[in-house]
Amino acid sequence: MATGTFRRRVVLILVLSLSLRLGFLLFGDLLPVMWDARRYAAAAIGLISLVDDSGAGPVVSEREDRRQFDHYYRKYIQGERIEWLFYQRHTLTQAREDMFYGGPLYPLCLAAIFAVAPADFTVARLFGILLDLLSNLLLMVVGWRLIGRRGALIAGLLYAIYFPFILSCSLLLLETSTSFWILLALYLLLRGNEKHYRWPLLLAGVVTGLLV
Repeated sequence: MATGTFRRRVVLILVLSLSLRLGFLLFGDLLPVMWDARRYAAAAIGLISLVDDSGAGPVVSEREDRRQFDHYYRKYIQGERIEWLFYQRHTLTQAREDMFYGGPLYPLCLAAIFAVAPADFTVARLFGILLDLLSNLLLMVVGWRLIGRRGALIAGLLYAIYFPFILSCSLLLLETSTSFWILLALYLLLRGNEKHYRWPLLLAGVVTGLLV
């Protein structure tokens, strides 16, 4: 298969992948931000409160602690709300502690999104879609190096249409970002081995550390 043909087919697969994910985001039955996702979103609010001190202050009671969380929650999350279900709403102290529940990296990304674009969770879901597209691209690049171009295209097509991936990238969970970091580390390891360069191997170590 010629290089130009391969690249065009990669682009077509990515366009298909993007279309399916945006279609589900716009017209699908989205799951609310609940279960573990509520903790990552709350952790992002806790991280924002470390920079924005407009609502933080001495914690004299649990009621005051919860009021401080509500201040940032109303300020940075608008529209769609967190589904707390049978869990009690967070206090600001709990939100800050939750950044260690699944690691601080993903809540840090959410905090940046909430700070730059205070809105409902749509922007965060679009960020998940972007990571998923990058994962599909990395999958095809890694597949090309390991099993050839035809196998890479088949893998990319299956990734594009596999519904659990379409669903998971619209959730505020770790699965999509974890896939991205794993595939990026694999790509860097292959790149370093092929070219005998040291810097891709060092970057693979950094990426793996971020993943952990």
